[in-house]
Amino acid sequence: MPLTRHLYELDEVVSALQTCLRKRWPRSSFWLWELIQSDEASLAVHTLRTTWILFGAPYDIGLLDLDPNTNDTWIQLLTRVEKAIEKNKTPVFKLMDQTVMQPKRRYMTPTARTIKAVARRAAICKALEYPTNQEFCISLDAAARQRYTNDAVWLIQAAQPIFCADELWAFLQIICRPSRQADMDRLQALASSVEDPAIQVAVQATAALLLCQSTAAYKEPLEKDSMTNYTKRQWALWDTKVGRREARIHHIPEEALHKETTRGRLSRRYTNIGDLRDPVPSLFEGCAWWTARLQKCEATQDDETGAVVFPDDDVLESFYAAHLPDDIPDEWSTADQTKSHGRGCMETAPAPLIPKIRDEAVERRYWAAGIHVPSRSDRVKKKLTTAAPGKKVA
Repeated sequence: MPLTRHLYELDEVVSALQTCLRKRWPRSSFWLWELIQSDEASLAVHTLRTTWILFGAPYDIGLLDLDPNTNDTWIQLLTRVEKAIEKNKTPVFKLMDQTVMQPKRRYMTPTARTIKAVARRAAICKALEYPTNQEFCISLDAAARQRYTNDAVWLIQAAQPIFCADELWAFLQIICRPSRQADMDRLQALASSVEDPAIQVAVQATAALLLCQSTAAYKEPLEKDSMTNYTKRQWALWDTKVGRREARIHHIPEEALHKETTRGRLSRRYTNIGDLRDPVPSLFEGCAWWTARLQKCEATQDDETGAVVFPDDDVLESFYAAHLPDDIPDEWSTADQTKSHGRGCMETAPAPLIPKIRDEAVERRYWAAGIHVPSRSDRVKKKLTTAAPGKKVA
């Protein structure tokens, strides 16, 4: 499997970063630093944004505009993701998990009583042609304005087998308030840039939660993090250890070894320690940093075995001397080796944190009730059926 700059498994470093962020552990900065040192900037940004979507959104949507390229800007992005996750009490991941198998919507769409509500419904009906589209859009707008987060995400989930992504984004844009248009556009752009269908739906759910926020919550700034300067000092210290064995500071947390990671897929009977002890023969499968180093010294890959082939012994020795100055990992202590490799844990590994999306349609009667838009005749019927005997209905 791909190895990072300091010979961690790349997928385990990504999982360690996500785990530390969602659990609010302080080591998230180290795992981000390891990704940066491995020249995996795109993967690092994707991991931060995905984790923010699942556990921090919709707070601080402006962080999607950050394009980090220095230590300071990376730390700024990390800090903002951490603060959003700390503030969020009902993350998208939790709401998607709650609603994916929820058979029906908790609350029905309310009757339009105010002049503004009637005007909004009229505007939605004018913008959309088909009655089902109109009713769904009106219901989503009503759930958002009442701040019924469960209902809003339930509607997004229930709509997955019925509407395509473009239709859902059109609905979200129609009901978006002008003051939140820029943030809605940011989310739609993010959704178009990710390939994972589950994350795409999570971004749609985030957009619904954006509309559920009260004006006060939407405008409330996040507190500044006093740990930023400490993180900068830590990164400066770690930068002095780049390329050395002592840069392997932390163990991969056990909680990060889910069933989709290298060791999470490996039975307890086996170990992957051999992949670390002499990593050079398989470094063409490594991170971008290792691939660039091999290309620079004109090493090639054997077509049959996939092993690294150096031009001559001198190049091979120079490569080891430059990039593995503290001996090959086979000579390291067991404590150093087991920071990144060891026995598998498939039998006890947790499931990966993948948001669940509905793939089967809601029962027809519950879908019809969930998007039903009450009219004046509905109000009259309700009064007639609930009025006390002998009492006239106004």
